[in-house]
Amino acid sequence: MSDGTAPGSEPRLLAAVGQPLQAGRRLTTPFGLAAPAQAGVLTRAVFPDDITPDFQLAVKLVTGEHIDLRGPATPAGGWVDSGVPRGSGGWGYAAGGTLYFSVSKNDQAATDWRNAAWVYEDIDHEVFSGRFGLMDVQRLRDVEQLTNHRIDVVNAALGEIKRITGKMDNGNLAGSAAMVLAAKLRELSQYIAVQRDILTAPPPTVPKVLHDAAEALAECGRALSYVWWESNQVLLGAPDCEIDAVRNNVNSYLNMNGLGGTYDIRALMEAPGAAPGCQAFEVVGPALTPPVDTIRQVLAGYDSTVAGRLPAGIGPIAGDLTQQPVWDAVNAAITKRITAELDKLDPVARTQIAKVRTAYDAAAARLESVMQRPLDRMAAVEPAGPVTSGPPRRLFRRLDPSWSRIPPD
Repeated sequence: MSDGTAPGSEPRLLAAVGQPLQAGRRLTTPFGLAAPAQAGVLTRAVFPDDITPDFQLAVKLVTGEHIDLRGPATPAGGWVDSGVPRGSGGWGYAAGGTLYFSVSKNDQAATDWRNAAWVYEDIDHEVFSGRFGLMDVQRLRDVEQLTNHRIDVVNAALGEIKRITGKMDNGNLAGSAAMVLAAKLRELSQYIAVQRDILTAPPPTVPKVLHDAAEALAECGRALSYVWWESNQVLLGAPDCEIDAVRNNVNSYLNMNGLGGTYDIRALMEAPGAAPGCQAFEVVGPALTPPVDTIRQVLAGYDSTVAGRLPAGIGPIAGDLTQQPVWDAVNAAITKRITAELDKLDPVARTQIAKVRTAYDAAAARLESVMQRPLDRMAAVEPAGPVTSGPPRRLFRRLDPSWSRIPPD
């Protein structure tokens, strides 16, 4: 089967989170159709206490999906490069046949970041719904419902036994044979009560810890997606939005100072008629010819605050547009804007993983306690004649045809 259980077995009691099921234990269910050691159980090892997860690790723990956002957010080569690679395009400022500065987007860095950001964007709705990869909230709820059903069946059986033995003791069925059968039914009811108490006593009950684990996992999925949606407009738009904003700001600054604005620039593969090693550029746009001294003075005095505000998270940028430090500042500002959004995700992830860890620890401890309790605390009783065979089996099969834990006669 697709969920890893054999045909006819119970569902897994807890979906594995962050690690394969071999990290868990195997559980023998005290009730139900499952053969011994068929239902998977999550243990506390899945959420070790010595980790402090950020958003990307939280996603890994609850879904198994690997996300690396921090690495691509800080590309080694920056987001923009000074100069324009041959055969590609960029933008800059040129006048009078002179190219004063040019920059181009680091396409590889932009692609790596978009690929990283879209890993979660592609699964955000599934995580919100509680089912993706290793995450399966509904499976926990199904097993909670199944366990509650078994407890209800046991309680119904105990009530039926009490009703029958009461008639045998006080009604028209009173007699020696009936008294023997009533005694055997009381012994059976004690055995069945032990089975029920394994799931219900002491508190919390097994259904309760399963319910709490399901709710914690569901809340975690919703919270991770909610906080992602609050930041995904910035994260999915980077770095193009920021680069465009910087160019627009530079354009405004140049226009305010009589230089017009930047131009699209394409580096030619070869410089026609030029000496070897000399690169030529094609400038796209209207050509202006301000005085050279004016051009150099304006370019050297760039200040982003003069021309308007940059997007939130990008601090003021100032310097000589013809020199590398100002573009280093642009790269650092873009990275800061992205990481500031990532930093908003991490506290939510840590809070939610702490809640899931608490709920899973409680569930694992309660399920482990089931394994440690004997199924049969009743001393063996010698059969008291054929009257003890038949009625108990028929009784339980009438209450629940799937009942399979009838003690031997």
